[in-house]
Amino acid sequence: MKDCRILPMGISDKHDEDEEGENKELEIKDLSKTRERWDRKVEFLFACVGFAVGYGNVWRFPYLCFKNGGGAFLIPYILFLFLGGVPLFFLELSVGQLCQEGPIKAWQKICPLLSGIGFAMITISFLVSIYYNIILAWSIYYLYSSFLTDIPWVGCHHPWNTPECYQWNATGTNMTGVSPSRQFLIHNVLEITSSIDQPGSLNVKLTVCLLIAWVLVYFCIWRGIRTTGKVVYVTATLPYVILVILLVKGLTLPGAANGVLYYVTPQWHRLKDPAVWIDAASQILYSLTIGFGVIIAFASYNKPNNNIYKDALTISIVNCLTSALAGFVIFTIVGYMAHVQNKTVSEVASQGPGLVFIVYPAALAQLPVPHVWGVIFFLMLIALGLDSQFGQVEVVSAAIIEYYHVYLYRYRELVVLVLCVVTFLLGLSCVTQGGMYVFNLFDSFSCSLSLLFLVFLELIVIGWIYGAQRFANDIEDMTGHPVSFWWVVCWKFISPLMVFTIFIINLVQYKMITYEGESYPTWAEALGWLITLASIIWVPCVAVYKILTSNRSLLQVSEIYEEHFFKK
Repeated sequence: MKDCRILPMGISDKHDEDEEGENKELEIKDLSKTRERWDRKVEFLFACVGFAVGYGNVWRFPYLCFKNGGGAFLIPYILFLFLGGVPLFFLELSVGQLCQEGPIKAWQKICPLLSGIGFAMITISFLVSIYYNIILAWSIYYLYSSFLTDIPWVGCHHPWNTPECYQWNATGTNMTGVSPSRQFLIHNVLEITSSIDQPGSLNVKLTVCLLIAWVLVYFCIWRGIRTTGKVVYVTATLPYVILVILLVKGLTLPGAANGVLYYVTPQWHRLKDPAVWIDAASQILYSLTIGFGVIIAFASYNKPNNNIYKDALTISIVNCLTSALAGFVIFTIVGYMAHVQNKTVSEVASQGPGLVFIVYPAALAQLPVPHVWGVIFFLMLIALGLDSQFGQVEVVSAAIIEYYHVYLYRYRELVVLVLCVVTFLLGLSCVTQGGMYVFNLFDSFSCSLSLLFLVFLELIVIGWIYGAQRFANDIEDMTGHPVSFWWVVCWKFISPLMVFTIFIINLVQYKMITYEGESYPTWAEALGWLITLASIIWVPCVAVYKILTSNRSLLQVSEIYEEHFFKK
């Protein structure tokens, strides 16, 4: 199949008809000739790093490293970085730069029959955008609370505290019950109900914070990469400045050394556990944010001769080094908390929102001038979330504009505004009193199995349908740099096997969704699977539509490829 590509019995009859009826409009605006460009190469790099480096680097990787053998975990992690992470990142960057299109039109060029991949990517980014901004809203509320004279997650004298609340002290005594930082999150911030069946009313303060978060996102992307390219100078670099500040401070705290040792000490026997290898491979794929379509869109704004291979290596390695740096920062504080509470590091270590909204704020409150440390930390969380969020919203809005460019290219600001309003309204379901259950539902189903499925399909299309060697040759023609046969082997064999294995294991080990140990009702579980299918369903539906509406044969020879694909 090296010289043959699957087509929908025609390149795209609908688009051919559109072009015939819209020649005048296309003369006014030809996107292929007037595509936006990054003003500077560094803006592209910052945008990709900012999108890839998110909350998972801070609240998931350090815990996985600690749980899966400390320093020994880095062996499968680095191995899978170069077997799967970098090849996949290189693939998506190359697709975007080669096609000079967003994910929908890029996959239409490469394999029209399976161009539903592009629609599915946009759907995943849209679904994640709905709930991801909720974390930004929490961070904004915590930032506001950091300026209060009486820090609300410290002490048991607040109206929301219950008799189970305890106050940490230097001796580590009187430590039974619920921490004040946890009670602040549950009873004040979330005002959480007992189940998803009880949504309660809107949480006013979080609704306001969510609105602020969407306003920030809007003004980061309302003029496309002209504004995005400038915003990332701040959002992509500020987290590193703050991480270094927190690391320096953390290393001076009592117990910090114990935390770091727990984090990095190799437990070589853990490498015999297959779960360690699965965690390493999964973290690589999710950390590099492959499959969202954002990397493809960002790369499409590059000049065609840009050295995409160098960029893929640089961004992937920077992302993973950031995870390692965040681990040192987190575990200096975790070690300090273990020292203060007279516990072991394993008893204090946590992951997810509990780490950054319960454990970390409580630790910062024990430091001198806690207000300052709170402001610094939550500014970092806002910066981490903002560039990841506006990357997803940008790719959705750009896809809508590109797909209907004849009508919408003059109205970018309006399209972005409408998209932000729609996602804000949908996100209100996550800021009700039962909103945490909705948030957890979205988080569990919107980009887990569906993302693995899409990434695997990407590799099948490039490696076996379009042809990995042909793809490598196209990259060489585009950039002037030869592509090693190693990447062809990865795209055809190694990376698909890795992704498929993770997909099957996740499917086999699937467990009913729970929150804080409580199971969800059947209707919520069913809704979760509908969220998963909302993206995957595009692939077969588009394929069937292409077959039914076209008049050409299913398999087309290379003459059609030459006619309709990249103009060299």
